[in-house]
Amino acid sequence: MKRSMLLTGFAILALILALGWSPSAVAQSGNLVYYASGGSKVNKALVKAFEKKYPNIKVDLLNLGGGEVLARVRAEKDRPQGDVLFSTVETFIAHPDLFASYKAKDHSAYPDWAVGADNKYYGVELALMIFIVNTKEMALAKAPQSWKDLGNAKYKGKIVMANPALSGSAYSQLAQMIQLHGWGLVDKVIGNAIIVPKSRLVYTQVGRGEFPFGLTEESRVYASMKKGFPVKPVYPSEGTAIRLSAIGVIKGGPNPKNAKLFVDFRVSREANIIQTKVRGKRVVRADVKPRKGMPPTSSLKLFKYDAKTAGGMRKANLKKFDEIFAKKK
Repeated sequence: MKRSMLLTGFAILALILALGWSPSAVAQSGNLVYYASGGSKVNKALVKAFEKKYPNIKVDLLNLGGGEVLARVRAEKDRPQGDVLFSTVETFIAHPDLFASYKAKDHSAYPDWAVGADNKYYGVELALMIFIVNTKEMALAKAPQSWKDLGNAKYKGKIVMANPALSGSAYSQLAQMIQLHGWGLVDKVIGNAIIVPKSRLVYTQVGRGEFPFGLTEESRVYASMKKGFPVKPVYPSEGTAIRLSAIGVIKGGPNPKNAKLFVDFRVSREANIIQTKVRGKRVVRADVKPRKGMPPTSSLKLFKYDAKTAGGMRKANLKKFDEIFAKKK
């Protein structure tokens, strides 16, 4: 009897392995709620790959702008509904109380500067902020070549940027301008720029020729070029910040075990290759190459970004931005 049961158990295990399932995958089940900013296409691809790896876990994806997803996590602080957050690093730095410590399995693949205090986040993407130019609307040589150039009065009404209160990438652009040139430049830029509610409107409107020039994330320019839009990148002469987008476990979320499992997956080489192929952003892992056509990271002028100050001053900076914008003529 015991021998028969033992043989049956081996037969079941053999069937599981033959179907390509691992015992750990079978053991994992339930739900996962994934809050994410950034491209919905890549987030859907990552969720699909995770569910294929762990078929007994159902992922609910909520894809929002950086400011919107942060507002949601903050509103749910006393009763979290999400398990994992992917957003700008400033979000994690400014609100460490919202996130749980977790040391991922691939922790050693990440340099110290990409990992949050107490392992509360892992910076997986290098989200570099640059300029996008529609070369049919503006000659590349006549476009702004630096952050400082954005304040030149000749560009009034020709620059489009997203609202930093609603877009994590736009807030980074604001924080970089403050760090490099102070509020004097920001005042001039607000006077020159058209402010739109979503970051995707910047590269789409510049691509269509509605504006000649905009502030956006690097991969968006190359994706627009690949689609045939007449756009080119401009890397600001002062440099662009070493800035991260990160993944972390939401503290007190409903599915903590699955949240940790998802973080392990998201920081893996497998997920980063998906990230690069689908979205095209540079990643932190040294064993994953950037998208074809992008200049090597080593050739770019980068500057050290004070993400701690940017995150800590977010509320005050946005308040001042709104005050200046309200006085715009």
